[in-house]
Amino acid sequence: MKTSKFKIVNVCDYVKWNKFIEDSPQGSIFFNSHYLNFTGKKYALYLITKGEEIKAGISLLLSDDSLKCEYDYYAIYNGIVFGNTIKKRSEQFEITEFIINELTQKYNDLEMQLSPHFEDLRPFLWHNYHNSGNKFTLDLKYTSYVNIESGAYSFGNLSALRRRNIKEALKDRVTVTCGLEIELFLDFHQQLLETPIDKLKSMGNLIYKLIENDQAQMFLVKNVQGKIIYIVVFCFDSKRAYYLYGAGDPNSNERYKGTIGFWEAFKILNDKYNIKQVDFEGVNSPNRGWFKLSFGGNLLPYYHVKLEENGK
Repeated sequence: MKTSKFKIVNVCDYVKWNKFIEDSPQGSIFFNSHYLNFTGKKYALYLITKGEEIKAGISLLLSDDSLKCEYDYYAIYNGIVFGNTIKKRSEQFEITEFIINELTQKYNDLEMQLSPHFEDLRPFLWHNYHNSGNKFTLDLKYTSYVNIESGAYSFGNLSALRRRNIKEALKDRVTVTCGLEIELFLDFHQQLLETPIDKLKSMGNLIYKLIENDQAQMFLVKNVQGKIIYIVVFCFDSKRAYYLYGAGDPNSNERYKGTIGFWEAFKILNDKYNIKQVDFEGVNSPNRGWFKLSFGGNLLPYYHVKLEENGK
């Protein structure tokens, strides 16, 4: 059997890992070791090396018995990222093929949701192409990137409905400020979506720790009486901000509460944190998808890939 020029090794130095993720075109906060720790989920991190050079990284969420790779909403994106020195498509293909062969020997099931900047899916499509072995299924998804940089993003980027919403909110003297109202947010979320208690606790813990670690911010939408009617949460890294959660007071009738929340949050993210781009993190359901797209932005595809033992 031919010996590969690549090696797969466990991550031991998390500072080094996080720096690699920051530099990788596919890297995002969802690969960061702090973020993964805050989710409370079991995970595994690997590096792919060629000699002394790190070529790629792998972030996987695991089942309780560590035998399967599972996807969880908290990860948003995970799987494979490449080093910023890898420019050739052929080398990315070769590394991805190596990773697939390694992971299929380590785990019974494989599941990951790749970054929108992971472009070549052929190694997944071609796995066991000429035999009856298990094959990957690829589920196409979309997200939207919005450029919120001052001077580039303006009122004109919004749909007519969003513009009307903002004018109405400003007329009603609605304000948006940073704050920390986790219990109120969880109450809004539970009332709107009937979120299970254990998931609510995990969400609250994740939000609190991200904000404490200066990796997220919560924005509070208040009416003229000072009552909070909507809360939105963004996490962020050096590349962009990511929409994480949003929920409003189910008893308030203000139609503009979500719109003004996003609009003002974009300004604060740009002014305070120098963030120039927002990932709306999925525009895959009809109602919420159209709402997110009404803020302008560009559609980007990404893929959920899955391989199950015995074709389950």
